[in-house]
Amino acid sequence: MLYVLGGFFLIGGAIGFFAELTAPSGSMGLAVALLALGALFCYLGYLLRRKRKNRVNKTSNLTARINEVGMATELPIVSAPIGVVLRPGERCCYQADASVLVVKNQVVGRAGGGGGVSVRVAKGVSVRSSSGSSRTVREDVAYTYPGIFSMTDQRFVMTGEKAFEYPLDKLTSLTPYNGYDGINLQFGQKSYTILMPEPFWIPKIIDLLAAEEAQI
Repeated sequence: MLYVLGGFFLIGGAIGFFAELTAPSGSMGLAVALLALGALFCYLGYLLRRKRKNRVNKTSNLTARINEVGMATELPIVSAPIGVVLRPGERCCYQADASVLVVKNQVVGRAGGGGGVSVRVAKGVSVRSSSGSSRTVREDVAYTYPGIFSMTDQRFVMTGEKAFEYPLDKLTSLTPYNGYDGINLQFGQKSYTILMPEPFWIPKIIDLLAAEEAQI
């Protein structure tokens, strides 16, 4: 659509431009404006098309990577893991920079019943003074705590402010978070949402460990 509009304006501007060259009528400014609009719409169309192409490529690359991981038959080994001290015979199978996601429902301001003045105190947060009654405004606010997430053949280990460590056999469930942005790990009554690259490695490693144990 943007290309069509751009082409329409470019054609109109070109006709007006050449008409002014042959028989000046004082409309050169309009012709130039049409040419400029045409160029702008064509450029916007190009940006939109490139954005769509990049999104398709990203999805295609992600799908290919998921398929590649899904077809893996050998347990991945991190030769020199950082942030975790391995026990004798323990192998690190996955490690990445990650963040623990914590969502808190908290007070972000107050809403008045009428009149008063609204004062912006932070991005997306304002406090309104009111001559009438007011109520507390609460919203879910997301916090991320960075660290290093490691999965060995024995444990899950997260470093950082929200550090934790659990044996593999304490894992009660795992589910993807927001597509492939991360993973939810449940250990009994405690759960963690971990943002990390390629979280689909976690269930795959569990399957590979189970297959390895079955062969023993």
